[in-house]
Amino acid sequence: LSLKNRVKKIKKASKKLPAKEDNAELESLATKLGEKATTNNDFGISNKFWNRELKDKYKRLKGEQSNFDYVSSPEFGDFQLVLNQFAENNNDVLFIIPPVNEKWSNYTGLSK
Repeated sequence: LSLKNRVKKIKKASKKLPAKEDNAELESLATKLGEKATTNNDFGISNKFWNRELKDKYKRLKGEQSNFDYVSSPEFGDFQLVLNQFAENNNDVLFIIPPVNEKWSNYTGLSK
């Protein structure tokens, strides 16, 4: 297993950040960067990912996830194992779960 060294990429990207932490400025920057990177589809999905993964197959994915059950997914089982281990060890953890892309979930029928 090999992980790419992303230090140069991180340093370059961090130059776009404000010198002092400012939530309003960070939100404005995030909005600008997001708008710039999501111009070739109606779902707000990054252009790169759209072109590589979805552009040629998105039409057949309409409604495809309408019967998806989170509880039966392998990912949920893995998450449950992690939660059980944390509970067993009395760990105090914080999970940050990013929001689901609402336009895409509506298109594919994924439940909220």
